Amino acid sequence: MAQLRQFERFDLVQRATWDLFSERTGSKSGYITNISQGGCLLKTFESIEHRRWIRLVVNSDEMNLGFSLVGRVSRKENIIEVFGHSDTVLYRYGVEFMKPEQLRNQDLTLILAASSRNFTTRSCRIRNIKSSFLPGSLA
Repeated sequence: MAQLRQFERFDLVQRATWDLFSERTGSKSGYITNISQGGCLLKTFESIEHRRWIRLVVNSDEMNLGFSLVGRVSRKENIIEVFGHSDTVLYRYGVEFMKPEQLRNQDLTLILAASSRNFTTRSCRIRNIKSSFLPGSLA
């Protein structure tokens, strides 16, 4: 029997920064896609441990708005994607929102309104995780 989603999902491409709470490694860049009131898909170049708590910050310069969300990584996929002309991501993470536990409808609407839908995305799924492929070794 197929599992029903608790919240409706919305497709978007929105730049975001994220960081780890306990390490002083600074913020890292990524993209939020496939968002709902309960979570999102984070695409980034950096590796994140499973079940790790992260802070996501979504800013919109055009609307002068910012959102800070706390989530926990619930799943990971190795995938190479290129956004625009040069932004490359290696990983996709399912992030379950913890604080707030659910986005309010009006906050989700504002994030969707601030998103940029004009990125070109190319992807190449890495099927064999234990292969000898090294990220960055493709010419």
